[in-house]
Amino acid sequence: MAHFADGYTLEDILLITSLQQKTGELTLETDRGKGTLRFLNGNIVDSDSPSSTAIGDLLVLKGMVTQQDVENSLQKQRSNPKSGKLGKIFVEEGRVDNYCIQTMVKEQIFSAIQDFSTWKNVCFTFQEKEVVASDDIHVSLTDIIDRMAVD
Repeated sequence: MAHFADGYTLEDILLITSLQQKTGELTLETDRGKGTLRFLNGNIVDSDSPSSTAIGDLLVLKGMVTQQDVENSLQKQRSNPKSGKLGKIFVEEGRVDNYCIQTMVKEQIFSAIQDFSTWKNVCFTFQEKEVVASDDIHVSLTDIIDRMAVD
């Protein structure tokens, strides 16, 4: 269980942020690194963790796309920033379906939460700011509670 500088636990922060339907970015810092969880109306829509595996790498590991597919899609993304996130490009190209991307993104978020829950002496900030979800993928408080009950 993460111990935050202000006496909160990660679970406290997630609960408060979700129940208050906050939109913004939760930044977590410790000697192990820095991470973020981005919220939209109390739901986590994106995460960054030092131990995160990129969506393209996850898809290659699962044998769903090739490394060349990832490189081609990344090039498309760089040349046209409006093309969206990598998962969206793969869906539009028919390489994977939307359910697969939703599952992978949720796993990334849960992996980040799991990683953060092991951190000690965490400093955190929550900055209310506009967060635009590129799709309808999110992790809700109910999803988190269900996952914690299983783990």
